[in-house]
Amino acid sequence: MDKHQPLHVQQATRDDYPAIARLMADNFRGKFLVALGRDQAQRQRRMELLLPTGILCPGHLFVVYLDDLLAATFTLKLESTTPTTDDFRLARETLLPENSALRARWATTTLRLFGSMHLQTGEAYLDNLVVNKRVQHQGIAMRIVPSIYVEAQRLGCHLLYADVMSSNYRVIGLLKKANWEIVGRNYWLAPITKPLMGTAGILRIRKQLNKLEETTSSE
Repeated sequence: MDKHQPLHVQQATRDDYPAIARLMADNFRGKFLVALGRDQAQRQRRMELLLPTGILCPGHLFVVYLDDLLAATFTLKLESTTPTTDDFRLARETLLPENSALRARWATTTLRLFGSMHLQTGEAYLDNLVVNKRVQHQGIAMRIVPSIYVEAQRLGCHLLYADVMSSNYRVIGLLKKANWEIVGRNYWLAPITKPLMGTAGILRIRKQLNKLEETTSSE
């Protein structure tokens, strides 16, 4: 891949949902594996059903294209996009025609547990940043970061949060150089994160977003 080949970042539409579900089922395990099952085909189908409900990627969902290839996706959660109890109830009902009541409740309850975060006005949380296997280890994620800053600011946010695995020293080092700060450490999910993701802890990180023109200077 040519590292100068342009990436096109845009908000996702319903037409993107099947490709997003396929991308996430193929490239992102973690909480989705716990919530939606180990079988990749079943996980993908459940993602397709849940994407329109807003509980799978609650917030503003973006897609990143490299020519015709869906290279990545990410979500920006805001205070105003937090799913309600009714949203989770409707999501369970959406799963029921193709899944048991127990499976539907397990999926929505687990997604609610992993997705819980209290945000204030002016804050955004970066979630579900997934890069296509075909272009992994080619610097795609870091190339997307300036666009994430821009989109967060366009949504009226001045603080951006994210979580990173405590064992991902390379990414932590890069983020520190980009003026992210560690504001929390979570190890209570270690029984889940250790066998699934190989890490005992998750770090909560935060970045203060400056003026828009400053965030675009590295694009």
